[in-house]
Amino acid sequence: MAAKGGGGPKPHEVFILPVPFISCMLTIAKKLEGSGVKWAVGGETSEIIQGVHVNPANVEVFTDKEGMEEFVKRMADYNPSPVSMVERTLDRKASHEGKELPVLVRANQSKFVMEGVDVFVYSDYQFKVGDFEWGDSLEFDPAVVNVAGTIIPVMHSRIMSEIYLMLGWDDRVEMISDAVHRAHHALDFGF
Repeated sequence: MAAKGGGGPKPHEVFILPVPFISCMLTIAKKLEGSGVKWAVGGETSEIIQGVHVNPANVEVFTDKEGMEEFVKRMADYNPSPVSMVERTLDRKASHEGKELPVLVRANQSKFVMEGVDVFVYSDYQFKVGDFEWGDSLEFDPAVVNVAGTIIPVMHSRIMSEIYLMLGWDDRVEMISDAVHRAHHALDFGF
């Protein structure tokens, strides 16, 4: 039986999360243990952990305003940059009513390198599409996954799907939908 969306990815579309990314997330989880910091791995690293066929370039971590200071303090061994407000335009445009519109994001950010992986930590993350107003800061309740015996909070695929729908990135919504379908199918057969 073919998977929804055309039978799943082709071999050249399947990526494995590199060991340094896994080590990085495990180290972050250990350093934040017992801190009370609300955090979640987001972006493509979160997606690949949840079965989406993407190839992440870095680890993005999302927290809230209250968690940012403690997060940065606990990562002091990795010389995180001072927290500062950053604004940038994404490489990909939004599709809105047949028009391509620039997508801007802004957030408080700190960055550092851990296990050879670039790590970006964000709080107060917001989107702006074209000339529309800035959206509200991203709020989330993380999902959790078990990575090498450690519980890692991740951005829920539902949140990512909602963001991609808002941006008109239907291909990314389908990739997440396919991953969810495969996961449920595997559960049906006891895999």
